[in-house]
Amino acid sequence: RRWQDEEKEFEIRYRYKKNGGLYSGYVEAIRNIDSELCVCVDSDDIIRPCYLEDLITTQQAHPEFGHVLCGFYCVSQKRNYILNDNEVLSAVDRKDYMRLADNILTQAPWLHLYETEIVCGNNIRMREELSLAEDLIFNLEYLDAIENTCIGVINKANYVYCDENLASLYHRYRAELLDVNETTNAELKHYLQKWEVTDKASWDKYFNSAFLKYADVLDNTFSEQNPMTRQEKIEYNNAVMQMEGFKEALNKCTISFKKDMKNAYLSGDYRKVMVARKVAGLKSFIYGIIKG
Repeated sequence: RRWQDEEKEFEIRYRYKKNGGLYSGYVEAIRNIDSELCVCVDSDDIIRPCYLEDLITTQQAHPEFGHVLCGFYCVSQKRNYILNDNEVLSAVDRKDYMRLADNILTQAPWLHLYETEIVCGNNIRMREELSLAEDLIFNLEYLDAIENTCIGVINKANYVYCDENLASLYHRYRAELLDVNETTNAELKHYLQKWEVTDKASWDKYFNSAFLKYADVLDNTFSEQNPMTRQEKIEYNNAVMQMEGFKEALNKCTISFKKDMKNAYLSGDYRKVMVARKVAGLKSFIYGIIKG
């Protein structure tokens, strides 16, 4: 469809695609556009008036950047996610990926300005077999494909993420969550090693993230929507806690645990984790009464 406004001509094109998920639709669109640069925007979010302008002008004005992205505002948390409050524009290398990830600036495709040729020329795609994190892996593959590894980060919340829908993907039981998180951890570890990331801070952030993903799996197992019996849920979580990936993440993460909680995780027995949580909750309750 074409129309004119103030002597400028605009065009909208649409392409039918069998439902393969939101993010696979993004890639299908990228493969069928004529422009050199592209962005991905969700229909229920909001973009600031300067969103495109800032991304494109930054990319044009700074040839030292091989990639450009911006910050965002999260509606449910009522806060901005940017890299540095004291800088209008920050420059980091892809080796600083975990620093970006720590500020939630790596996964969402709508923060990034993509070069169409890099996506198409390297056959970068969204993995439709994954129900979560396909966007994270897409961005890892994209950053791996860029020749200039310097990334420009616009420290402005130019995108508004409207995430107040409690029925979203992250608020329901997912039987495949362990497989998804195992894949995500493995892919991220692979690229950190490939990019020769050696600083301790980055690896601390990686193992912290990896452990929290396993913790999400343990909680997900006990969702009321999970049809397993209570005993089956306990046995499933016991198997998770005895996996090598879980043990490595637990032993190498820098998360502050109470001693009895750490020992419960180390035991590989989820019943002990349940007991440790109840004890911690009871102690907090009693402390609250005494303090009050």
